Amino acid sequence: MIRPLRPRRRRSGVVVLALLASVLLASGCLRRAAPSIRYYRLVVDAPAVPTSSDVRVVGFSAEPPYSSARMAFRPSPYRLAYHTFHRWAANPQALVTAAARQYFGTDPDDGDATIYLSGRILRLEAVPQEDPPQASLALALVARHGGRSILKRTYEEAEPLDGDDKEAIAAALSRALTRVFERFQRDLDAVVAP
Repeated sequence: MIRPLRPRRRRSGVVVLALLASVLLASGCLRRAAPSIRYYRLVVDAPAVPTSSDVRVVGFSAEPPYSSARMAFRPSPYRLAYHTFHRWAANPQALVTAAARQYFGTDPDDGDATIYLSGRILRLEAVPQEDPPQASLALALVARHGGRSILKRTYEEAEPLDGDDKEAIAAALSRALTRVFERFQRDLDAVVAP
């Protein structure tokens, strides 16, 4: 005679309790504080020589990989990646626009400007695989006067990095941005000089 199997309630209850205890123990032991997100901005130096032209900064756009607040870096020539917990304080377009207004000393609502500056961010990244590691910046700048373009150039700058510190990356990109604005100012002064 074959006896029907009876469920083993006692054993299954012990297994469930042991499983529940291990889950609770693991969740308590493995719980870590979430890493904090750090934010960075671009800061340019004041121009050594004030601009001879009245420049109004209209604004900047960006290539899609550089329009995010995530800080970009290039781990290889073929790949672009982003830092998870290190971000720009705003999108790069707003940061570069604010830095340009700081550099050229113009109010965004100044309607009496004679030259209007706009641009596009083509590259804003760290390149750690270079020897030495560097921060790389490329901007396409356009100056307009009287409804027509009077200066249209692409400026590229690279700045060596000291290690992989993200604040050092923001500082290096700020120095590179200052040099771009200095070069643009010289080119603009040559175009508008009497």
